[in-house]
Amino acid sequence: MIAPMITKNSKDIAFIVLLAAPGLSGDKLHRRQSLDALTKLGVKQEDIQKALALNDELHKVLKSKDTTNLAVRLRSLIEKDGSTPQENIDMTIQSLSTPWFRYFVNYDPRPDLKQVRCPVLALNGAKDVQVASAENLSAISAALKAGGNNNVEIRELPDLNHLFQTAKTGDISEYTRIDETFSPAALKIIGDWILSTTKQ
Repeated sequence: MIAPMITKNSKDIAFIVLLAAPGLSGDKLHRRQSLDALTKLGVKQEDIQKALALNDELHKVLKSKDTTNLAVRLRSLIEKDGSTPQENIDMTIQSLSTPWFRYFVNYDPRPDLKQVRCPVLALNGAKDVQVASAENLSAISAALKAGGNNNVEIRELPDLNHLFQTAKTGDISEYTRIDETFSPAALKIIGDWILSTTKQ
């Protein structure tokens, strides 16, 4: 998220490598994360749709410029929905109300990406459950090209998770059980691309 923000205002940056970067706005990214997590857990389709509808309502509150009684408004929606266990409601409201999460839900990376003029390599693991690979890479590519940047390479890497580890499922719970810190194949792609780009 940060690299395009910095790059758009600098002529001194030779290139950027985006790793599992969002191409979609935070609210859409969070909605997809919820969908994928609930699907993996085997939750019924009707319950998934109900959870996504609650997500959308919570996002509307978080995207509103009016932050008065934010916690009260969030609580009202969560309690009305009734699917969050009572003992988890306070923790849920606290995490949703943080300045970071409110910023994340409101942030759309595409305007910043459209202003990036330097070469860009964007990589994502096909098993990433935090930043869905295909739709985010597609959005990154479209935004860069819409801004006139054609020096772009987009790669989806098979079997890699959000941390670029070779993974079986890509699930977050798997991260700490994988010995590999970062895929050697991904490192080679990055290294080769940087060498090729800086020779131009």
